[in-house]
Amino acid sequence: MKTLQESLAWHILHSEIGASMSIEETDGIAEAVFDCLDSEENLTSRPRMSNTQIHQTITLLSQTLYDYTPDSCEEYCTQIIQRVIRDLGLGDDIHNDGFDDNDIDKGNISQEIEFANENNSSDEESTQSDDEEISIQEGECELCERDVKVTRHHLIPRSTWPRIKPRFVQASPYFMSGDMEMVENILSIGTIPSTISAHHLSSRSQIKLFLGSYTCDLCKLCHSTVHRRYDNMTLAESKNSLEKLLEDEHIVKFAKWANKQKSGKRANRRH
Repeated sequence: MKTLQESLAWHILHSEIGASMSIEETDGIAEAVFDCLDSEENLTSRPRMSNTQIHQTITLLSQTLYDYTPDSCEEYCTQIIQRVIRDLGLGDDIHNDGFDDNDIDKGNISQEIEFANENNSSDEESTQSDDEEISIQEGECELCERDVKVTRHHLIPRSTWPRIKPRFVQASPYFMSGDMEMVENILSIGTIPSTISAHHLSSRSQIKLFLGSYTCDLCKLCHSTVHRRYDNMTLAESKNSLEKLLEDEHIVKFAKWANKQKSGKRANRRH
């Protein structure tokens, strides 16, 4: 009989969100999801869980799975966890909340995921709007430190520039005169970026060039997690450096997990 972790890994691998994952990645996600429980053994050894316990467990596991699968949606993650719990006989009366039993294996939920993603973030605050022109290249992710394909993450997202650029213009004369306290007050983005210079504030075009170059390299997993964790204005004003991102224990935990994931050969999906 499969364990909960093995069952979850199998369901992820045979689902829409596991289509481009390796076996090692799905195993790693399943392990990370069940790390949120005190003990998987305690869960499976219970004679029978109450409906309240079942739904609390599903909610916890679904949210954790959603955190570790950036391209999924919450409803789909809930469906996967429901299947795992039900298939192992821990909750026979679980409802599917609108999903057909065959949706996972057929891959019919891709439209559901796209719909959920469209409704979970506005055009202004979507990852795509900020990264659509950013090329993918080989490199090292600056969060999880893996050598993988990376994209540039704008530390001050492009969608916020119409609101942020005027602050830089207003702060420029104070920067030139050395009044850094006033510069910080005007910019309202915390510590002044260490890479900024008087040249960067000499004109509007130079400010735009600075904002465009104020980036870091992130893998797809970490990049999606950052944008899911924070809206773009929060990133611009409060989380506009690697150091500030790493102040978040959730980001640190995710980066440590991602560091253990292998990139490369993908698993063949078995149907």
